[in-house]
Amino acid sequence: MPHEHHATQTNQTATRSVADNQYSSGISKPAVQPLQRMPVSAPAGTNNSQNTQPFQLKPNDTGLPDDLKSGIESLSGYSMDDVRVNYNSARPAQLQAHAYAQGTDIHIAPGQERHLAHEAWHVVQQKQRRVSPTVQLQKDIPVNDDAGLEQEADIMGTKALQAKTTAQAPLQYKHIDKAVLQGAFLDIAANNFTDYITEQETKQKQIGAHKESFTTVGFEHEFTQTEGEGNVLAGISHLELAKARPLAFTKLPFILETDAANALELVSPPFLIKTLSNSMIPDPADVEKVDSIIRASLDTLSKKGTIDGMIKGFKTAGLDFSAAENLKIQQKNVSHKSGVKDYDSMPELDFTELKKIKIKPSEKGGGITSQVNFATTAQTFDDLQNINKEDVLDTSGARTPGFNPKAILATLEAGIKAAIAQTGITDTPGRKIFINQLARTLSGQFAVPAIEHVMNEQKKIFDGTSDLADTPAATSKFRFNAYLSSAVKDVDGAWIKDSLMNIGLGVLNDEDWTAIKDMVANGRLADGIRGLALPEFTNINGFEKEADKEAGNALIQETLRLAKGKMLAALPIISGQIDMVYNHDLMKKDGKKTTELGIFPTEAVAFMGHNDEMIGARQDTYIDTRKAQLPQVTNERLHVAETRKDGVDNLYKLAFNTDKLDDKGLDAMFAFQADKVAEINKEIVELQQAKALAEKDIQDIKDKIVELEPKVKTLYEGYEAALAEFTKTYQGKPKQLKAQFEKAFDPTGLNDQLIKQQKALPGKIKQQTPIIDKKKKEITAKQEEQKPYLLLMSEIDSRKKQRKMMQELRQQILKQQLEQQQLF
Repeated sequence: MPHEHHATQTNQTATRSVADNQYSSGISKPAVQPLQRMPVSAPAGTNNSQNTQPFQLKPNDTGLPDDLKSGIESLSGYSMDDVRVNYNSARPAQLQAHAYAQGTDIHIAPGQERHLAHEAWHVVQQKQRRVSPTVQLQKDIPVNDDAGLEQEADIMGTKALQAKTTAQAPLQYKHIDKAVLQGAFLDIAANNFTDYITEQETKQKQIGAHKESFTTVGFEHEFTQTEGEGNVLAGISHLELAKARPLAFTKLPFILETDAANALELVSPPFLIKTLSNSMIPDPADVEKVDSIIRASLDTLSKKGTIDGMIKGFKTAGLDFSAAENLKIQQKNVSHKSGVKDYDSMPELDFTELKKIKIKPSEKGGGITSQVNFATTAQTFDDLQNINKEDVLDTSGARTPGFNPKAILATLEAGIKAAIAQTGITDTPGRKIFINQLARTLSGQFAVPAIEHVMNEQKKIFDGTSDLADTPAATSKFRFNAYLSSAVKDVDGAWIKDSLMNIGLGVLNDEDWTAIKDMVANGRLADGIRGLALPEFTNINGFEKEADKEAGNALIQETLRLAKGKMLAALPIISGQIDMVYNHDLMKKDGKKTTELGIFPTEAVAFMGHNDEMIGARQDTYIDTRKAQLPQVTNERLHVAETRKDGVDNLYKLAFNTDKLDDKGLDAMFAFQADKVAEINKEIVELQQAKALAEKDIQDIKDKIVELEPKVKTLYEGYEAALAEFTKTYQGKPKQLKAQFEKAFDPTGLNDQLIKQQKALPGKIKQQTPIIDKKKKEITAKQEEQKPYLLLMSEIDSRKKQRKMMQELRQQILKQQLEQQQLF
């Protein structure tokens, strides 16, 4: 079976079996086509002395062993100096292949170096313009399926390995102007948002014809904020303003909606992004590119001045939001910042009037912010959580800790894990994943009373009965609970949009379920939950004033009491649902493992709603696991994971930590980290300049004093004698004559200037020193912010060096094997 094919033409790929090709080794991969036609070099006989150079004029840095390179060049008459071999490449696996050629790039999967000679000869075939379509699988998908070319590549590759280096005629040195992109249907060709939407529309309709591994990736970008008088959207969040066309794969549309702090957000439907080899991690470089493309467009749109200007800009970009209808504010849209009104009786918002609302570039989070949602496995989500583990509360010192919901939740999670360990349950890979999620789900019960309070208060705000406007204590409590209800998703920078038990269905077997049931029934777990405790806090959200601290801490302790009750109540619910797994055989269908069954609520959970039977917090974010499944993933249950912060960076870290990046991916990650360092450097330079200006403000006065003091000293050396002579001469005369003397003695006022600067110095020091100290702290903080990126750059560099050493070792082994073959 061939391990790769060739194709020409554009835009699509298809799957085709070529098992009848008996001449090539390896596994089959999708027959593919290039995104561009590839111009190739002229044959060896072409008379063009300007394009020829002596054989082996420069060092061999192609990645081809010297003997193989010489053999190919000797047999073909073409220079192979422009070839680059990518060893340990993840790309062949994405195409279900061991190796393939892409232009003059040869991609070799780990341990598949035996295919190198075969692939090298395919490069020759392309240079000879001999690769052309031989079969039409469907419209506009021409595929090369020539068994003769495969047989020839085997024969000539073997001959090249056996060839002895002899004196060579000059070789053809021709540049390949455009590289063929074979077998990369989901590679991104677009460089702007408009083209990318069009590209995705086409590919989502045709993805069924391909077997390239992919996942769905959706983005949420906050990019602008509403402002100005008469802004009826002030304080209104999660209100869908308009929808644009859906994409084919999920049938979901683009949505423009409001968010907290008067933000507007673009919610994109899932795009299809290829995954890294043997993983469900979307290619971070592709996610980065799409994110950058969208950001560039949104940056321009955020400066259009009004919602109307922004919508017109979207239409130019290919998203038509202009058909939006009048809107009705719902209970879920209101907050303490929207004002207490009888929203239910209010008329609909006229969309024509809404379009007049002014907008400005977002100031939240320093500009455009994005969150990434992608379908993946529970194992991948578990790995994602472990990248940015939250620090638990530090209660070792005498200092009272500041209120930090993420640290509180992490502390409760650690306490629950300690209690689980006391039950004596043994670890298996599946149990470890489930227990991690169980501990997070139970610790998340700390946010459930807050979620319930927010929902109840929203109802009062909506019907005009809330006392928020008149009672500061009620506002404080709402602010506290609103913050906590969102922060529960931010722990470890990742959130999974599915229930605990559905996650278990994907990672646990029958024996595991039995062990989990025994564990939740173990009294030590319940005792550990009862023993969970939290210290007092300062700077509590909603209770920042010192006078309000006691009330804030009382609310925290009451929330913990309610949360522990919910944790304990969840244990028998889990046990009962484990029985449900067995009784309804939720793990199998027709005797086979299935992802179609699960434990779901009988009706959709409302915004900020909570169903105790589903256990977890923020159930309104859950996505039916059946909708997360992908056609090419048949044996694993998928869930939607959300990166809550620095999505692209965390995907790179996830891929790096799990060693899924090939050399090209490492280069992309290094460049991403370098860009982050450069961005922070720019901020550091600005802070240093601000600090330098403040320091200069002080130093200018000091320098002036230093300049004036010797001049005044020199000038006033004869002052006493001159004054005595003047006094003697004008004794008894009016005092103003003394002033005339002073002016005559110091005509430029040097002494007055010195006195003025000396008086100004203490005030200037008092004014600028706090600014200088603040900038110093900010510079130090930015330098600390840089350190993880710099450390990662160093680790990436080390991994690349290690791989290069391994590559050189593999080449040495391959060379030895070739030499042994030549002996026979």
